[in-house]
Amino acid sequence: MLKKIPVARLRPGMFIHELCGDWMSHPFWRAQFVLKGEGDLRRIVEAGIPHVYIDTTRGLDDVEAVAAEQVKAAVEQEILEALSAPQEPIVRVSVREELARAKRVHEQAHKVIRSMMCDVRLGKAVSLDDAEPVVEAITGSVLRNGGALMGLIGIKNKDDYIFRTPSACVR
Repeated sequence: MLKKIPVARLRPGMFIHELCGDWMSHPFWRAQFVLKGEGDLRRIVEAGIPHVYIDTTRGLDDVEAVAAEQVKAAVEQEILEALSAPQEPIVRVSVREELARAKRVHEQAHKVIRSMMCDVRLGKAVSLDDAEPVVEAITGSVLRNGGALMGLIGIKNKDDYIFRTPSACVR
């Protein structure tokens, strides 16, 4: 049986079925393994992983743990509540009105993508925290008037060298 537990209750001998967190930041080369000792536990804590799913059929149990089915039901309920919550009306505007905002969104997205590509080239971990506001800005712009931002996409072809040129990583 799969159960979700906080990392603070992990013990050697438990079978980790899934690490709940950013898959790129955990230090393990595989996601399923038996927790062998304090070293593994310390690495999980240091990676900032808040919870894990354990498989009680393959390792030790935790009687206080929540079954995966209960977690799934709670998440589904949360999604249903979010979907039924009143939505803010989308105010549509003309291309002319949205164009200035769309240009700022395009510039912001360009900077974030350039930074992410440089981090990849330099072997650094990519931070998705910078991308979230850009994605929200793009979504808002497209909802207000998709034509404004879509018209700027052609500019990417002109600026495409940034994504291919290693010297573009000089900051």
